[in-house]
Amino acid sequence: MRVATIALVMLAAFAGLRAVAPAADIRGTLPQAPAVNAAFVNAAFQVLFNRSASPSDVAYWANPGTASQGKAAVVQAMMNTTEFRQAEISALFQHFLGRAASSADIAQVGGGGSTMVQIATEIIASPEYYGKAGGTIAGFLAKVYSDALGTPITPQGIAYFNGLFTSSQGLSSTTVATSVEQGSAGSAYLTAWLAQNVLHPNTASSGGTLVSDALAAIAQLLG
Repeated sequence: MRVATIALVMLAAFAGLRAVAPAADIRGTLPQAPAVNAAFVNAAFQVLFNRSASPSDVAYWANPGTASQGKAAVVQAMMNTTEFRQAEISALFQHFLGRAASSADIAQVGGGGSTMVQIATEIIASPEYYGKAGGTIAGFLAKVYSDALGTPITPQGIAYFNGLFTSSQGLSSTTVATSVEQGSAGSAYLTAWLAQNVLHPNTASSGGTLVSDALAAIAQLLG
């Protein structure tokens, strides 16, 4: 009888364990909220477009097929939209040329999938930019350093570029623009400048990419 009683107690305990096991399994498989949801889309629109997302915006960007790509990929896709690229191009024209970009300007530089660094290079190399710099080599070089690097040109820089301008190589404004703007310092400065002048609210760059800067601003809005 004692053995039988012990056996029944053990069976009851085992049955109790089996009873709670499925509940633990179910809790482990509950679906998690997607990283890209309505709240994320709304915050991203505030940061990138300075406006609220419409219901159709939320439906598009938070749908499972798009959201499953992850936060960084979705923000990058938003930055590739016409709306965001036009805002970037307009900011570049204001910065480098001191004027608003016309629809013709935007169509000319923004239609070929060029990066903002490439577009900035094209603006700097333009005759209009050279004219804004006073139409002289010295003025042009000083303006390029100020606009593209955020620093006064050094005597070494003046000597280097002046030497190339007057050499048989016939250095052009395009070569200077490419050398300065597409160098590591120029690219980093432009990324930081875009973060501070295109994202909303103005965002201090972390030294990474514009996408990472936008993600940091979005996370701050979401708290």
